[in-house]
Amino acid sequence: MLLKTRDYIVHLANSLLGVPYLWGGKSSFGYDCSGFVQMVLKTAGIFMPRNTGFQIKADLLEEISITSTQPGDLVFFSEDNCINHVAFTLGDGKIIHCSGEVKLESIIEGEPGFNRTLANLDHTYTSIAKMVN
Repeated sequence: MLLKTRDYIVHLANSLLGVPYLWGGKSSFGYDCSGFVQMVLKTAGIFMPRNTGFQIKADLLEEISITSTQPGDLVFFSEDNCINHVAFTLGDGKIIHCSGEVKLESIIEGEPGFNRTLANLDHTYTSIAKMVN
């Protein structure tokens, strides 16, 4: 499988479903949200800073609208202008992220796996287009 492709990034993220949450974690023993994103991208050959506050400022990320997202793009969640969570988008409001464990959820009310807490936070969508082949 080619590295640095959206399909590979989504494949890698899905392969970690069920890995537990571990604050500061960035291994198969456990991840936090930013460690999960960092290590998935690192495995795909893409450098990403460690913490969400730095990740959202990564040079190759470009802010986009929700309607422009593609699988593998990132959504950052914030409260009171403070970034506090990050996830990969999968399309149709679905995300894969680490919160309790690596899992699939939705930020669209009425959809299976709806996460009300994340849905109620501010969202910033960013494209990984400049990072992938």
